[in-house]
Amino acid sequence: MISVLSGTNVFLRNLERNRLINAFTNEHGDLALEQLDAAEASYEQILAAIESLPFLATKKLVVISDLSLNKDASEKLDLLLERAGDTTDLIITETNPDKRTTYYKLLKKQAGFTEYNELDENGLVNWLVKEAEGRGAKLSRGDAGFLVGRVGLNQLKLSNELDKLLQFNPVITRQAISDLIDETPSSTIFNLIDAVFAGDLSRALAMYDDQRQQRVDPQAIHGMMVWQMHAVAIAVSAPKGTPAAQIAKDAGLSPFVVQKSQRIASKMGAVKVREFTKLLRDIDYKGKHQTFDYDEALRYAIVSLAH
Repeated sequence: MISVLSGTNVFLRNLERNRLINAFTNEHGDLALEQLDAAEASYEQILAAIESLPFLATKKLVVISDLSLNKDASEKLDLLLERAGDTTDLIITETNPDKRTTYYKLLKKQAGFTEYNELDENGLVNWLVKEAEGRGAKLSRGDAGFLVGRVGLNQLKLSNELDKLLQFNPVITRQAISDLIDETPSSTIFNLIDAVFAGDLSRALAMYDDQRQQRVDPQAIHGMMVWQMHAVAIAVSAPKGTPAAQIAKDAGLSPFVVQKSQRIASKMGAVKVREFTKLLRDIDYKGKHQTFDYDEALRYAIVSLAH
């Protein structure tokens, strides 16, 4: 059997990889497993691993990671696949292979080929709800969305934070998420902008100070604010009544980000969006052409626009 696990979603890809390995070793034993990093192994070593007979077992499993990084081996993939006989199962994992190459096209032809792509916000919300249920917990879709907004799009981190919440209570509430889960910088910046245009100056400055205490550079905060305002500007300039899904498709953004941006845009209006965007642009220009206090400039932007 030949399994190809490809794609940038390392979390889901590793789950399936570990599942296949555990199922095999439970039946044939640990001695029947051989794992190779193709970036460090030679073609001869990879070929020998595939061709060699199993030791004290009826079958063996060879797991090869990122074969595309080994030029000699990837160019001879057809030969390697031919040599995986009835006594050898083969797992090839790839993170981001060049889809234009003959190598990738040959991998994709394998019956055991699966591609694991990153989930968008909506996909992560659905996954969290099902994952919580599978772990014996209860998590509403709304609270799952709140958790994604607080943590970000890192599926591994979301899984770890879900474990933390489960240890506290199997019934996961929004209050528990607020109390136990720290916000990621990008999520906080979005909430910071939301607070600014809700007129909640103290909350906005508290969020900014929290980021600085976490040693997030003012330039990094500025960059995240620019990115968030880009999404808000798209939302405010879209024709009235345009569905978030359509805006997301046209702009190359996720529907989740567009929905958040629409909420902020409705509070700001087009005039304030332009004012804030111009202010952020001026800060960027001055930062590149003269010495000035980035902290003070960003605080000034927050204070001036919260009034």
